[in-house]
Amino acid sequence: MKKIITIFTTIILCTFAFAEGYKPVLHSKGTIRQQGFGGLYTTDKNSFEGMYANPAMLGERKKHSLFPSIQVNAAGELETGWNLIKKMKDGIQTQDIMNELSGKDRIVLKADVLPILSFGHISPVGFGWGLNTQVYADAIIPSVNKSNINVGAETVLTLGFGFKIINAEYFGLSVGAAAKGFVQANAGYNGNPLEIQDYFKDIQNVPIDLTYGFGFDAGALVTIAKFLDIGVAYYDIYTPTYTTSLKLADKSVTGKSEGKILGRLAAGVGFNIPVDGKFLSNCKIMVDYRDVFALFGQGQSARNPILELSAGIELSLFKILNFRFGISEMYPAAGFGLSFGTFKIEGSFYGRELGLEPGSAPCLNAGLNIGFNY
Repeated sequence: MKKIITIFTTIILCTFAFAEGYKPVLHSKGTIRQQGFGGLYTTDKNSFEGMYANPAMLGERKKHSLFPSIQVNAAGELETGWNLIKKMKDGIQTQDIMNELSGKDRIVLKADVLPILSFGHISPVGFGWGLNTQVYADAIIPSVNKSNINVGAETVLTLGFGFKIINAEYFGLSVGAAAKGFVQANAGYNGNPLEIQDYFKDIQNVPIDLTYGFGFDAGALVTIAKFLDIGVAYYDIYTPTYTTSLKLADKSVTGKSEGKILGRLAAGVGFNIPVDGKFLSNCKIMVDYRDVFALFGQGQSARNPILELSAGIELSLFKILNFRFGISEMYPAAGFGLSFGTFKIEGSFYGRELGLEPGSAPCLNAGLNIGFNY
């Protein structure tokens, strides 16, 4: 039990890092609702989270509030992860890992939790703000003597403003911008997975990277005849990062570095399907391309450009039941939601590609969110 508590404490204190050199990234993957139909969409203007996907959504002048909620997301070989956790109290043995690796190229485990320290508000005048905090852990184990273990926490504060330039009966144009500041505490382990418990046993001597930074996003949203939405968003127009490496034991600084998160341009369309408003209260189809720069070989990664395409649909019945389906990174996604006024329960299952080509390294994800928002 002490070993489990030690590792959990480490997760609270630390964040994502690689032993080959820490490179700060923002871990925004969208909410459980959004992942149920494929992730963030630049035309998703009917929820609080749309503010992060496209700041121009704030120009729609719709009031939304996000109250503290709990969100849990797990990925990878979930049964394998549970088996290893159960054996952790007695110390994981080589045979345990060999048994779990049997028939697999590697073991991939990921988890992240958004505790109750996430909330925000969007006012009818176009101003919005949001605070998001999450803790997470990643593990890749390709063999019994090699692993990449990453754990961490991140807090992001976002302030945005949007306004409507054109508000005609059959045509609308909104623009918006957002500024964000973030803080991360980072640690990682690369080595024999059997020694991970000893490595994190003395948290005071574990190397930690403390990072802070700020950035800017901007977007535009066009609405035609209340049926067609066209969205464009430029994320991380300018996002510098500053990292300090240290050890808590002696408070010694072992290094400082500066970096920058690369920008990303997303574009998409959304179709608001007319419904009767009684049985079917909402139906929207959305298609996005998440990184236009990838089409020209200048994206954030060297992945196949087709992996940046996503599409999804959201259906609402009686304003209570929500069903979502989509495709993201060439894998299917599905989700559900129960809405009782401001109280909501959301669940999703979706795939992600960890490799560079479709189907090269699939990873199953499952998530659950319980909270209040309107």
